[in-house]
Amino acid sequence: MKHIVLRLLVVIVMALGLLAVPSTALAQTPADDLSALSRHIDTALERLAANDISGAISEFAAFNDGWGPIEDGIRDQSLAHYTAIETAMGDSTFALQATPFDLDAARKALQRLNNVCQAFINGQPVPEQNSGLSSLGEVTLPSI
Repeated sequence: MKHIVLRLLVVIVMALGLLAVPSTALAQTPADDLSALSRHIDTALERLAANDISGAISEFAAFNDGWGPIEDGIRDQSLAHYTAIETAMGDSTFALQATPFDLDAARKALQRLNNVCQAFINGQPVPEQNSGLSSLGEVTLPSI
């Protein structure tokens, strides 16, 4: 009987402990998830402004690494934003890996990614494409 009471007490204490967990430990909204992740893009842009290319690449890699766990929630909420973010991520990857490195192209690509992320976070439509590498049109071998 003593063991049953002790086990019951442990279960009650654990249940009360779970109720005390702050709500941030529970599932966040896709906008909250992206807001937290997009800080890496802000930092990447700051690193580029300071001519710290490797720092910008590292911050973008951190964004890219964090994208997988949250992308389904974004895709489920807005296919248009999801597609625009994926496109901007591809443009950013291309710009950050370019040889020779083009600081302006990298900045534009990351800024486009940031703009699309902020639009999703703020519940706004996908901004029109007016910067980044996708706006260059068709790239052919003679144009390179």
